[in-house]
Amino acid sequence: MHNGHNSLHPDLRPIIVCLAGSTRFRQAFEQAACAETLAGRIVLSVGCFTHSSGYPLTAVEKSIVDQLHLRKIDMADELLVLNVNGYVGESTREAIRYAARIGKPIRFLHPHSELQLREEILGQFKDSLRSGATA
Repeated sequence: MHNGHNSLHPDLRPIIVCLAGSTRFRQAFEQAACAETLAGRIVLSVGCFTHSSGYPLTAVEKSIVDQLHLRKIDMADELLVLNVNGYVGESTREAIRYAARIGKPIRFLHPHSELQLREEILGQFKDSLRSGATA
């Protein structure tokens, strides 16, 4: 059982939220992690800020990072998409599709672009399910 409120109760597990978004927006990750923590949630985030630090990943490293992120989504109660300026890259789109596929609630940092993103990303996901493919 988890606690959806801002105050922590010793008998209830806090909500676990996994952050997803482009690592070029490091400040958005830091701000969201702080806000979610202060709201009484456990935060799972990215392990490397490769875009903002200029640290290039090899194809093998990218695959490892992406797989670890999906496992974090498995551990989380919900996904929080950091769609800074409406930007959602392909890795984040895959995280959204994965979270939807396994039934995780999805929140967006900027709700003004949420509906469009839901229709675009999850609409493609639903289309692939109808055609028998896996997203």
